[in-house]
Amino acid sequence: MQQINNCFANNLECFKENTALITAQGDVTTYQSLVIMVDAFSARLPMDGKQLLCLAANNSLQSIVAYLAALRCSIPVILTPHDKPETLSNIDSTFQPTILYEPEKDILAIKLFSDRVVNKSRFSNNLAVLLSTSGTTGSAKLVKLSAANINANAASIAEYLQLSASECAITSLPMYYSYGLSVINSHLSIGASLVITNDSVIDESFWRLFSAHECTSFAGVPYSYELLKRADFEGRYLPSLRYMTQAGGKLPKELVSYYALLSRSRGWRFYVMYGQTEATARMSYLPLDKLTSNSESIGIAIPQGRFELIDVKGQLITEANISGELIYKGPNVMMGYAITQADLFDSTQLTELKTGDIAKWDTQGLLYISGRKSRFIKIFGNRIGLDDLETSLRSDGYVTMCGGIDQHLVVLTIDKGCAKTIANLLASKFKLNELCTSVKEVPTFPLLPSGKTDYQFLVSLTNTKLIESSSNQFASANQFLTDNDKSQTGFKAWLKNKLQRRPGVKQDNSLSVLEIFSKVFISKTVTPHSSFNSIGGDSLNYIQVLILLEKKFGELPEDWQTRSINELGQINAYTSRHFQTVETNIVLRALAIIEVLANHSHAIPAFFNTGGAALLFVLAGHSFARFQLDTILIGKVWGTIGAYLKKIILPYIVICGAFILIQKFYLKKTPDYDILLMAANFYAPQYKTVTYLWFLQVLAQSILIIGILFSVSSLRRIAKNHLWFTSVLMLIIFSLICFTINTVWSTQYLHFRLPHIYIPLFLVGWCAFLARSTGQKIMALILSFLLFSLMFECGMWSIASYIWLALGSVMLISIGKVKIFKIIKPMVVEIAAAAYILYLTHIFFLHFIWHTTANAQFRFILLLASCLAASKLFVMSKNIYQKNFSTTFKSVNTN
Repeated sequence: MQQINNCFANNLECFKENTALITAQGDVTTYQSLVIMVDAFSARLPMDGKQLLCLAANNSLQSIVAYLAALRCSIPVILTPHDKPETLSNIDSTFQPTILYEPEKDILAIKLFSDRVVNKSRFSNNLAVLLSTSGTTGSAKLVKLSAANINANAASIAEYLQLSASECAITSLPMYYSYGLSVINSHLSIGASLVITNDSVIDESFWRLFSAHECTSFAGVPYSYELLKRADFEGRYLPSLRYMTQAGGKLPKELVSYYALLSRSRGWRFYVMYGQTEATARMSYLPLDKLTSNSESIGIAIPQGRFELIDVKGQLITEANISGELIYKGPNVMMGYAITQADLFDSTQLTELKTGDIAKWDTQGLLYISGRKSRFIKIFGNRIGLDDLETSLRSDGYVTMCGGIDQHLVVLTIDKGCAKTIANLLASKFKLNELCTSVKEVPTFPLLPSGKTDYQFLVSLTNTKLIESSSNQFASANQFLTDNDKSQTGFKAWLKNKLQRRPGVKQDNSLSVLEIFSKVFISKTVTPHSSFNSIGGDSLNYIQVLILLEKKFGELPEDWQTRSINELGQINAYTSRHFQTVETNIVLRALAIIEVLANHSHAIPAFFNTGGAALLFVLAGHSFARFQLDTILIGKVWGTIGAYLKKIILPYIVICGAFILIQKFYLKKTPDYDILLMAANFYAPQYKTVTYLWFLQVLAQSILIIGILFSVSSLRRIAKNHLWFTSVLMLIIFSLICFTINTVWSTQYLHFRLPHIYIPLFLVGWCAFLARSTGQKIMALILSFLLFSLMFECGMWSIASYIWLALGSVMLISIGKVKIFKIIKPMVVEIAAAAYILYLTHIFFLHFIWHTTANAQFRFILLLASCLAASKLFVMSKNIYQKNFSTTFKSVNTN
């Protein structure tokens, strides 16, 4: 087998039993198994140096196997999107690949074109991968990359990101995109792991995979980070996350600062990077200590690379604050471009890359890009070749002039009556809808005095305040142009005025829901019965629709994506200045812990003030189903249960240890060492003060029982395939067990604080989270009320407890979010987030407060204030706030 000796693909055997790939279905492939699969694929490839493989790639095991096989066999491989037939057609007609592999259609379906076997010389031995630079235009202009390019860039990335074999990345970007491919290369080259998925970052399934397989990193383009911020990424509990990277366009400084501060508070790293496909993806990164103070910089060159600036005369610029063209030099610079098949035989290796960007140094040696020399822009991370776009539109019969800046394209045409047709063509062929483009008919194009087309004029039109959002992307253009530069006269003044009156998104309240959807999904049929999901919305247009609808309605229902346009039109349009939305479980958690504190401080008569702890148990089940259930269902039972119990047991031991010391040295009593066994709820402990720890004891025991059940593979398999049915059945069975045991063993003297009593409550919360359809919610409500009522009849609950459980469960099942006064929202969120610390520490404070005042209400206020202060000290000193309570913040709507 002919091989490229320096290609990382030939060293996969070195990592043996390391996990290489994990599919979305949970199938694990080791490096040893991966080599076997790659070699099996390679055996079907002709190896005569005259083959060219076109891989219609998606993020799949089959695509990666085919890619690695091509590298190991020295067969040049063109990576092209699996869902863009026009691009595949261009590639096919221009380069005439001899092998076409479409893994999405048929596993290992290799099609040989015997009539295309090249009878000239062999392809360049150095050529390994060909990638498109044209973004969505689909032109057949490819970047030629050698195995040395790929290896060098992978090594550089691994060095500055400090990667090791323990890393586990997730495919958040397409592998046919140079950035996405660099993640695959850099991780497989060091024996690390990859989780393979095509899910969007706005899909909850993406983050379930991320958590289930303990992914350590996330890679995204600017729109990814805008999506994450709006989707309350700050509230996600991702303990395995080590770093996040951004490239694919300029990230606004506001978002750089936001993620920089977030990363520092959470203990992970955030890398802002700059690159081009021509340099095998990465050329620079911004050092971590410069993120906040130099948020607009692209940073410094990656290891093995270096930058130079040259002026218009080609002279080297060494002084700060002088602009020039940015030149990059390094072993990752491409071999050159392939525009025709003949270019594939050229073995020339470039030594430098003229990036086409205008940049300058600052006094610290950091680089700042101030503009572009070349004719391309980036929209949603995709590079749009403006000349290629003009050529493509001309081939369709339209004479156009294309210009603009990143995130917005301006197209002028002199073809009368064709603007709407061109707009539709941009949407259908190039996936560019009206929110990121402007198409206008003009009598003639703006010209320079020399008679050449004045492209810079289009840039000046769009260069300021084009997009109304803090991140300069995804929002609609309320004002297409600024009112400055009023000195323009003649045709350009007319054109500027014409563009200012573009029918873009004005005040969003003036647009109907149907108009909003029609503007975003310009190439699709939109009817009043359409919904976002039925139209086929994705992560790109999700944020566009969301922003426009939020501007129109203020706040949207949680299921807005599934509602028809007619249903969305019935939403009451308002934006409240006094109320904000919080998820129901957050409010319930805050109320429940306040009830516990009020009860223990005797602030309210016990008849009206019991049931908070029981409701906390329901909420614990809701949280467990939300954050731990997915990992349990894929087989990580005891790892998940162990991590959960660790958070309960360790604080419990600390608290019990403190009580034992108090007993022995302060109260001079025989310590209750047996409370360390977490079984005191089964008998009456001697030292009554620690009886409040029953909640942790019962919770730990219940979780242990759940773990034992789901360690049975057959039950786990049934639950995975029929989760709702299994959950309801568990609730019914454990309810029957509860009443059966209570019939033969009355545990009233133990206040019913035993797992067989509380597991049904835990499962009520579990089912409340899983209930999605109206039928499921009704069933959950019926079962909950039946359970609570029978427990009340059996004397397990007081009337107050019954009311707490009934109302809390109704809200949890039926109401996803509630509105509260804006002024109290921060306090509610803080109390809910600190609920665990409040529960653990409040008895210490109560012991001293009890002797301070006889006023029960004042005791309660002092107790709550003391506990909140204690939780803040925990946050400041141990940074455990994030680790223990981020799951709470995950649910908070920060808008």
